[in-house]
Amino acid sequence: MTNSPSIENEEAEIATAILSLCKQRTPAKTACPSEVARALYPDDWRDHMNAIRNVATRLVSDGIIETTQHGVAMDPATSRGPIRLRLAHSDLTTRQPTENEHEHA
Repeated sequence: MTNSPSIENEEAEIATAILSLCKQRTPAKTACPSEVARALYPDDWRDHMNAIRNVATRLVSDGIIETTQHGVAMDPATSRGPIRLRLAHSDLTTRQPTENEHEHA
């Protein structure tokens, strides 16, 4: 069974938002999934947290991002409680520092 086009569009939008947020962070920093939810769905962001976590799980499976708890990479399918998002280590080298980061280096 495949997802409906509207669900696929929502998942693509969530994936894009997750990747954009993670790429804005320095390699040592993580993002909270609720930041994605609040950006995309400001009025009812809590209602979308499961969808965001599901898309994050898929991105982890694809090797694009990692989810962490207390700074340790975890499998989002088996972890309980709050998670954080970051680019997978293989993607960390492709991110360019921002102008502001150059000034503070």
